[in-house]
Amino acid sequence: MADRLPPELWSYIFDLAADEDVIFYPGLPTSMAQSTWSRAIYDKWSVRTPQDTINIIQRRSYATKKFLVRCLFFDDPTKLRDLRHILDRDTSLGWWPLLAILAQTPNLEIFVVDWPMSTAFGAIADTLRTYCHSLRTAHWHVPSELISKVIWALESLPNLISVHLTFDAALKEPDTITLGSAESVKLTLPHLQQLFLKGFCQEFMEQAAGWTLPMLKNLCPILTTFCFNLDWKIPPASFTHSDANDPNANLEADLAPISLTNRPHEHIQHIGLHGCMYAFGVGYASAYITADPLRTLLVQRCNDINFRALSRASFPHLERVRILSPLLLQALNDANGPRAGECFQRWERWWDACESMRVRLEDCSAGLLGDLPQEPVYEPDGNDAEEEEEEEYYTDDEEARKSARVSNVGELRELLEECRRMWAQTDQQPPPFLLPA
Repeated sequence: MADRLPPELWSYIFDLAADEDVIFYPGLPTSMAQSTWSRAIYDKWSVRTPQDTINIIQRRSYATKKFLVRCLFFDDPTKLRDLRHILDRDTSLGWWPLLAILAQTPNLEIFVVDWPMSTAFGAIADTLRTYCHSLRTAHWHVPSELISKVIWALESLPNLISVHLTFDAALKEPDTITLGSAESVKLTLPHLQQLFLKGFCQEFMEQAAGWTLPMLKNLCPILTTFCFNLDWKIPPASFTHSDANDPNANLEADLAPISLTNRPHEHIQHIGLHGCMYAFGVGYASAYITADPLRTLLVQRCNDINFRALSRASFPHLERVRILSPLLLQALNDANGPRAGECFQRWERWWDACESMRVRLEDCSAGLLGDLPQEPVYEPDGNDAEEEEEEEYYTDDEEARKSARVSNVGELRELLEECRRMWAQTDQQPPPFLLPA
């Protein structure tokens, strides 16, 4: 019977059984992806990042996905050796187990390695090029001197839809790093729709400026979301390089308002703000208020100047400003809000500024900035041991995914029932999973 079912149907059945569109969706979570609140019984609330959520989903549906290798998930690098041993009974060390695994997964569509790779990256990229022709999503974390190898790897994978690259500081002296022949590569990625760069990526961006990325160029003119670091010191438009050595000019630049656009941007509706740890005097930044007050003051001044630049004059259709740091949200919850005094007044100023523009000011969970989860009051009833291990607060998007799972289960049952009817027409014994319940 299994031989009579086409591979496409089996693939569809496994997709429904795994029931995780989040995992198989080729796009990676962006910095605007929502975090969620979670808590264990009688424990404190904690912020769960989008990546944490995906990791939990991966573990929950492993029993199904292990039979159809489209997605490999490891939260512990040492598990690579275990899988390699299962696949070919070889217990080699280092990154080499990963190469053997990739060579046996030609249907791999998503490849995410969040651990820093160094000399192993070249061999991994060659293996992906040779065996994984279905790859659509890649997330690599490498030192910046490997930019040339990253360029060649991208050149060999023209079907990529989403690319996330993190570049660490160079292990060698920056002046000794050269791109070699990769500098002349005119890369063409016709399907690339998402490019996320983090870290020391300036040289990569300079090279990418000359590449052919038609899908990205078509999307940029209608860009609706913009994210930047509110801790950045952004010079005003009137500031020039010749002013850099003039103390008076620097002082004026520190006090002058800035503009984030040369002209009003008609399409930006959502702005994400990285940084901001010093703005509210909580978390690790609270220690610097007394230990290094000058540093705290300078960062907070940048925060205020940059926030004032979020105006209707620059962004006439702005709807939402979101503080993106899960670490900051957790620190705010642990401290029960901003630090009293100037930090609390800053929160009030930002709130009033957004309210006057009819703009929603959010934290990374998409809740209003300042709305923290309340501790529930439990009344012991003798049944605590039977309660679920974990209670969670879900966002609207997660509720929609939960509802989708219910409908997918029904569709999967219909498929299994159709398979049972097909088996009934044969003289063979059906497999155990097709026997009536």
